[in-house]
Amino acid sequence: MLSKTNYIIWRDCKKNAWLKIHKPDIYYASELSAFEKQIIETGNEVDLLAREVIPTGEYQKKFEHDGYLAITDILKESDDGFHIYEVKATNEIDKKTHLHDLTFQYVVLKRAGLKIASANLIHLNPKYVRDGEIELTKLFVIENLTEKVEEMAEEVMAEMQLAKNYLESEKEPYGPCDCLYKGRSAHCTTFDYSNPDIPKYGVHDLTRIGTSKRKLTELVDGHKFNFEDIPEELELSDAQKNQIWTYLHDREIISRADIEDELENLVFPLYFLDYETFPAAIPRFDGFSPY
Repeated sequence: MLSKTNYIIWRDCKKNAWLKIHKPDIYYASELSAFEKQIIETGNEVDLLAREVIPTGEYQKKFEHDGYLAITDILKESDDGFHIYEVKATNEIDKKTHLHDLTFQYVVLKRAGLKIASANLIHLNPKYVRDGEIELTKLFVIENLTEKVEEMAEEVMAEMQLAKNYLESEKEPYGPCDCLYKGRSAHCTTFDYSNPDIPKYGVHDLTRIGTSKRKLTELVDGHKFNFEDIPEELELSDAQKNQIWTYLHDREIISRADIEDELENLVFPLYFLDYETFPAAIPRFDGFSPY
């Protein structure tokens, strides 16, 4: 069975999805970090609250058809058919994954014989500001994406078949994975296994290299993976040049004058909050918004 989750992983990195199914010991070799666990807990919290917005819906309903598996977050039946609601713990729609996620469900449910009245995405409202008790109808935004999903259905069906064929193969895909052309932060779970010759610290770690597709492609295609191999004529940002220089010379770059200027403008006592280590999707206090 091709699940929605494995289809989404396949779209991001095909070989990573194959390893998840055929060599799970490699895929699950790395333990989840505290931050990753927090993301999962946040998703579960948002999902439970979203159910209260559609109280008459059915939750986590499972559908299997033609070798495909879809589990809906919320499914509501009405006189005109079934309404699909996919819940995401984000402030906006991620067009790279959320629409394909929703369309996968739409395709499977239609194949299973259901009449789909609408396909919707529920996400957090970044403009909501808490004032007293949480107001769920204001905390969440429900976007009807039926028209877009219908437009994408044929394309997604073709992808689903390609993914199914790829993942059913018993033979391990040869060579590196798709993430070879992505920055380090976007690498898949099994990157080190599929790309054993890539250094632990190299061109994939250059600051913002993931947003410079042309540069990274040029380096990878030229087999330039170490900082020592980077051609001098390659156009780089100042931050990237500094990063390479400090690595090659094993020295730090410290602008003492700028630090002094910054410190002189501070008014003591100072208070610090490391907000990035606690991404609260649901506002905890009055005056706060999602995240």
